[in-house]
Amino acid sequence: VSANAELAVVLIDSGLANLYLLTRVLAKEMAKVSVNIPKKRSGSSGYDKALNKFYDQVYVAIKQHVDFDKVKCIVIAGPGFVRDDFIKYAREEATKKADSQMLNATKNKFVSCHCSTAYKQGLNELMQDETVKSQVADTKAMSNVAALDRFYTMLKNDPERAVYGPGPVTKAAEMGAIDELLITDGLFRSSSVGVRKRYVALVEEVQATSNVFIFSTQHVSGEQLQNLAGIAATLKFPCPDLDDEYALTEQEALGSSDDEGQDGTAESSELDDNFLAGI
Repeated sequence: VSANAELAVVLIDSGLANLYLLTRVLAKEMAKVSVNIPKKRSGSSGYDKALNKFYDQVYVAIKQHVDFDKVKCIVIAGPGFVRDDFIKYAREEATKKADSQMLNATKNKFVSCHCSTAYKQGLNELMQDETVKSQVADTKAMSNVAALDRFYTMLKNDPERAVYGPGPVTKAAEMGAIDELLITDGLFRSSSVGVRKRYVALVEEVQATSNVFIFSTQHVSGEQLQNLAGIAATLKFPCPDLDDEYALTEQEALGSSDDEGQDGTAESSELDDNFLAGI
C-alpha cells in the first residue's frame, strides 16, 4: 500500500489518532496513537504536557509512515478543534526542527476536514463528502503542477536529463534512468489494447523505483502535458541524444499491432478502469 498510496488520512480527536494510507481501492491502518489526556485544570501543567506528548507521537507516526515524495495529500480530520491545533503544532515543530519535509507538507499537503469520529468509520464519512473530494483533488493537482514545473526547469537547464514522447521515455525506462514519470490518464484509453497494456507495464516498472504522476486531461496541467505527447520524464542521469535517436511514433515505441483490440473491447475497458483505480 505504501508504495502506491497518494493519500494519507489522520483521524484525530483528543488523545486518539488513527493514520491510514489509501489507494483508490484499499485503506490500510498504519498507526494508532492513544494518550490519556487529563481534564484541563487551572494552574495544572498535566493537560498541556499530555497534549504535547500526544501531538508529538502523531507527528512521529506521520514521519514514519508517510512517504512525502509519493503522497499528494494528507487529510487531518476529526470533530472539534483538535485537528487544527495539531496542524498548528506540526507547523511550529517542523520550523523549530528545521524539518523541511514536514513544513512543506503542512503548507502544501495538509487539508483540515470535519468528520464526526476519529475511528475508522470516519473514513467512509470523508470519502462521501463532496467538499473533501474537491479539496483532495485540488491538492493532488498542485503536486502534479509542481512536477511539471520541475520537468520544464530541467528541460531548460539540463536538457539531457529531460525527455518526452513515447520513444525517448520508453528507452529511458529500459535504461533505469527515470527519476519522475509524468503521464496523462488519456494514454490508458488508447484505441489499442496493446498500447494500453504497455503503458500500464511502463508505469508499473517505473513506479517500483521512482515517482509517477498521473495527470488528468481535464486539468490544465494535463492539457500542457498532452502537448508533449502525454508523457515526459526527468532523469536520474544525463542521456544525450535520446530525443533524436528514439523519436518514434507511439505505435513504434510501444510495439503495438493493429490486431490488438482496436474495437474498444470489454477487456480493454476493464484493464483501463482497474489500473487507474489502483494508482
